[in-house]
Amino acid sequence: MPTKDFVKHRTKKLHERMKTCIDGPLEAMARANEIYRCCAHFWYEFPDRLLCVSHREAMMEKENRTGDFLNAQGWKCVEKKFFEKYNHLVSQHFMQMRFHQLARVSKQEGTILPFIDRSSTDTDNVILYQPWRRTEDNFILNLFDELIKPRRGGTRRLFLNLQDWQDIQFEYMTVFGCCPTLTQLQARVRKLRSDSIK
Repeated sequence: MPTKDFVKHRTKKLHERMKTCIDGPLEAMARANEIYRCCAHFWYEFPDRLLCVSHREAMMEKENRTGDFLNAQGWKCVEKKFFEKYNHLVSQHFMQMRFHQLARVSKQEGTILPFIDRSSTDTDNVILYQPWRRTEDNFILNLFDELIKPRRGGTRRLFLNLQDWQDIQFEYMTVFGCCPTLTQLQARVRKLRSDSIK
């Protein structure tokens, strides 16, 4: 069971990764709060294996490749298959670079050995993204509404303090297994509340 300290530590690590991440379509979507950066999950051996399996499956379809290499459609297929298996989005550029890195090592070793040759430009700095879903939106709105309710004859709270937001973040991770940053969580609640007022 994750602790609040675990969430704080992972959030801090994610902010460090954001300094070096490539500014691509997923990061633009995260800044627009269409998806969120998951601070609970990082790249490790299992995603390496899924990437290799997704690549192998995409290569089986003739329209996905040009000669012996995946074409643009093929990499979109890898991206889709990876999401279906791991439920996280990751930069297509990273997947291409990571796969080629793993393939280079496998040629030397004779097999694909996941999680080899880690470097600071590689798995240490990749960000995994997660789409917002209606179930999760309802969950955070309900928690927010519960926290701003008046307590024992008191007045309704207008704002939540940092501890309240950390509690929402922790509950979210406990229930859904993934975890948005506090900033993205707050922005999502603001958006959902403003949409419900319209």
